[in-house]
Amino acid sequence: MLILRRAAELFADRGYGRVTVADIAAPDYEQAMEQVIAQRTPEGVLEALARGTRLGNEGQFTVHEAVRKALPSHEHGEALWERATTDYRDALHAAAGHLHTLAPPPRYTVDETADLLRFWFGPGGWRTLVVENGWSWDRAEEVLYRTAVATIH
Repeated sequence: MLILRRAAELFADRGYGRVTVADIAAPDYEQAMEQVIAQRTPEGVLEALARGTRLGNEGQFTVHEAVRKALPSHEHGEALWERATTDYRDALHAAAGHLHTLAPPPRYTVDETADLLRFWFGPGGWRTLVVENGWSWDRAEEVLYRTAVATIH
């Protein structure tokens, strides 16, 4: 309920369209990214991403769903979603850049690696497995991690 309270406070203070998912999750997001960047193996980075994005998506599930469900009725829904998830995308891009400093580096460009990380660990990937297909958060985390490890090199 702390997340919902924080979201409600930010919505009231700034207005709904000016609050990003990262604003709501700032302390957890920063800690998760510190753990990702501290890793010294590609597997460690991917494991930290799987864990950190799982905790963020699971912990903010209600907020994500509220934003997602409001988009069709919002005049600029697509722009709102882009704004709400910019920090998330930027963090995944930073993780992709970090992966390219490690051995062995991914076989994809940094931008392609970031796209793949978003595909696996972005809100859409989590929502597809957990909400739409009924997977547990634990199972989704394990499979997304294993898929990323198997594909990235």
